[in-house]
Amino acid sequence: MNAIENEYIRLDKDIVLDDVSLYIKTHIKTIPFTKIYIGTDSQNKGDWSVYVTAIVLHFNSNNGGHVIYKRDKVKRIRDKYVRLWGEVERSVNVANFLKNDCGIDVAYIDLDLNANVKEESNKVLSPAIGYVTANGYESRCKPGPTYAAKIADVLCR
Repeated sequence: MNAIENEYIRLDKDIVLDDVSLYIKTHIKTIPFTKIYIGTDSQNKGDWSVYVTAIVLHFNSNNGGHVIYKRDKVKRIRDKYVRLWGEVERSVNVANFLKNDCGIDVAYIDLDLNANVKEESNKVLSPAIGYVTANGYESRCKPGPTYAAKIADVLCR
């Protein structure tokens, strides 16, 4: 089993998933128009930087969807640019795993970065969009609809 698959939890059931790719494929067979969004957020807490990556399975505007997520922590990253770049890398890594290893298309990578130049996270936005695009994905950023990043933010707090 790929390390990316380990320790994902279905939010509404609070259960650990044994096989993320099988889980998502089963949902796509059941609800064929499911769209996949991926987003990561991070927070510094004490000696640690905590990352949460959320995978949103959006069924459609009438039937909603649900979330699976993974939380991991690393030694505290003091440089905000480096920590934010870690969010981008985690999201792209999960998207690449789903696409390349599982044959699952990702609709968007939702970035927890702001298009407003006055916001600190804006410094990471341009290279992040380039990285996401170079890997073959569409990105969304604040203040737009960044559902997966917003969910990751709530789960990271």
